[in-house]
Amino acid sequence: MPEDTRRTFLKTVGLAVGATGIAGATGTNLGVLADGDTPSTPLLDDESWTTFQYDAANTGHSPGSAPSEYPFVEWSKQIGDGGDIISPPTIVDGTGYTVDTNGTLTAFDLETRETDWQVSLQNGTPQKDGQQTHNLSPTIVGDVVLASVHGVLHARNISDGSVQWTKAFDNADTENNWILSPTTVTDGTVYVSADEDGLYALDLVDGSERWSVDASGEMYAPAVVDGMAYFVADDGIHALDADDGTEQWHVEENRNPHAALTVADGRVYADNREYVMAYDADDGTERWSYDGSDYFGGSSAYADGTLFCITESGNPFALDGATGTRLWHSSEVGGSSSSLSVADGIVYVVNDGVFATKDEIGAFGLDAKTGDVLWRYQPRDVSHYAYQPASPTIADGTLYVGDDMGYVYALAPTAPDGTNWRFEIASETTEEFIRNSNLSPAVGEETVYSRTGWDVVAINDESGTERWRFEEEIELYLAPVSANGTVFVVGEGDNTGEDLLYALDEQAGTVQWRHSFDSRVHQITASEDGTVYAYSDEQLFALDADTGKQEWVLTGDDCSPIHSPRTDFVVTDDDILYGAYSHLYAIDRTDGTIRWSVYHRLMYTGLAVEDGIAYVGVNGTSDDEPNNVLAFDVADGSELWSTQVTDMPIDGIAVDGDSLYATLGFGETPLLVQLSADDGTERWRFEGNAEGDGVVTAPVAVDDTVYFAANRRVYAFDSDGNRTERWETTGTIAESPVVADDAVYVPSVEQVGSGLLCFVYSFDRDE
Repeated sequence: MPEDTRRTFLKTVGLAVGATGIAGATGTNLGVLADGDTPSTPLLDDESWTTFQYDAANTGHSPGSAPSEYPFVEWSKQIGDGGDIISPPTIVDGTGYTVDTNGTLTAFDLETRETDWQVSLQNGTPQKDGQQTHNLSPTIVGDVVLASVHGVLHARNISDGSVQWTKAFDNADTENNWILSPTTVTDGTVYVSADEDGLYALDLVDGSERWSVDASGEMYAPAVVDGMAYFVADDGIHALDADDGTEQWHVEENRNPHAALTVADGRVYADNREYVMAYDADDGTERWSYDGSDYFGGSSAYADGTLFCITESGNPFALDGATGTRLWHSSEVGGSSSSLSVADGIVYVVNDGVFATKDEIGAFGLDAKTGDVLWRYQPRDVSHYAYQPASPTIADGTLYVGDDMGYVYALAPTAPDGTNWRFEIASETTEEFIRNSNLSPAVGEETVYSRTGWDVVAINDESGTERWRFEEEIELYLAPVSANGTVFVVGEGDNTGEDLLYALDEQAGTVQWRHSFDSRVHQITASEDGTVYAYSDEQLFALDADTGKQEWVLTGDDCSPIHSPRTDFVVTDDDILYGAYSHLYAIDRTDGTIRWSVYHRLMYTGLAVEDGIAYVGVNGTSDDEPNNVLAFDVADGSELWSTQVTDMPIDGIAVDGDSLYATLGFGETPLLVQLSADDGTERWRFEGNAEGDGVVTAPVAVDDTVYFAANRRVYAFDSDGNRTERWETTGTIAESPVVADDAVYVPSVEQVGSGLLCFVYSFDRDE
């Protein structure tokens, strides 16, 4: 059959090779090997993303769906060697495959997040100074995984990573960071471009060369559609017969390429940084060109007659695929550009911080019709700047992105298992508005109470819906406290110079009473027997919880000030205890007298009391003043024992029976340690990941389980040191979990644009 006739026949029957979503095609021919050497042509579904830009036409268009609203983090996982830039995974049959910049190829189970296998593709070749291997997503074809490192293309077995074959490109510029393009595979042939070398067609079975053509420059993933192979080099666009490499047409005008070609609806779309152009796929005739007066960046995506592009500075825009007319342009997205992905009317892009501020980086979802930003999410650290930046991956309704710390994120449209609900308490607000966090929720009768800045909101603990809201012309700055059917909140009076303590009815949110203070209130707590305690600038107040009437006040003097609390208040039958910068206080609850105090030159950072013993953490500044955990007799303040866990600072203390827990490592490696409450002997420890946002909270111990948060996660461990739960949030957790009968609650704060997005999460303790 003549070539022209063969191509016409392929188009007529709709076998757009490797081009899902093109000209009405419903599947992708990836030349999968079955039964040894026999090529087969299975169809992809929305649960797979097997190659760069989804298909052999580089459309970036998945027939599935992904989040259209602000997503949940279903999970995040540090893959590979850790700490290296990682490609978003290519996905087949519930397994993800990634390559990191250290040359590690990893296969991992998407459900369990456990690594199936992992191999190094370095082949003993040391990295040159400053060189990173290319973070290109691998290509999955049947039982073969294709990935490249240092100018060598590796074919590995999908089941265990064993070698199938390797192909070294001797003429490639091995001094260049970016050696090979992503591979494109159709009908048992692997197409790959090598910088300063050309385009190669290799046999998928053994890697032998079928044909090659010479070309120079930085080249990108070839597109293979309807028996034609298209690639772009310094001398323009080449259209070749996919079977033998015979050139069909060549457009010399399109020089200085900056992204892979996209082929759709009989057109080849290209950019030369200054223009976006469309050519006839059969003969190379120019259809239209678009001058956006800006350099263009990553590879485009195509869906439903629209071409989605992005500038080098990270601004997406959309063109009519037939005419080149600009449909929209978004300036809300910034940073250097990644390639685009599109699914179900949403355009996805991940931008880094190379040419942007922190406010502009992250993963974005945009309305494909209008360009409106529907949501943005900022992973721990994003940077995919390269000549062939990876595109976000879409599979099974989930969006996958990678970051600079080696994490892969699964962003889902709905709450994952174990997450009951998420309630937004502040949006696009500022750090000053959050006022040093203090967003920890309080739990009452079937209700969760949270501060939102100016308001207090009551949330149904089952549904996560709002029950009532207390709105007053004051700025609230302390977390609410709930006790005996009353919610206590503190705010700053508007232009009065006073701080106000409100007592609200838990059921209706109405004000029961109000008490004013002349100075800043730093902490409050409430006892179950009807007393509210408040510290306000060297004074400790006790108020009747029913009436707000003052019962007593403890006032320091110039010689013996009552220092500001650095730990939570702990109320016992007889005392109220707290740790300050240099003192641990035990204060008689009946009259407010100091029963005893322990002086320490260092800062108290945690306090827990059980069975007449107070356990504290003390942070030092030198070897002579170490970071210790100490135990004191509550009766007289005498020291029972002291132990140094590590040289890291102590973040918090919790006690449950004979088990004492300490969290350590603020800004460093998160660490949870269990000690004997009898003598401080260490029993076990859990060491987290040093990468991430570096925040670790104080622990909470309930029912033989200890909870704490670190690195955007909430952890639960049983008393034997076995991790029983791990829940994910979208942002930093700076305050301890609040544990109720059947749920765990935490506030989460995420950078979004120039402000912060804050949620309260509810997690299922029984899940």
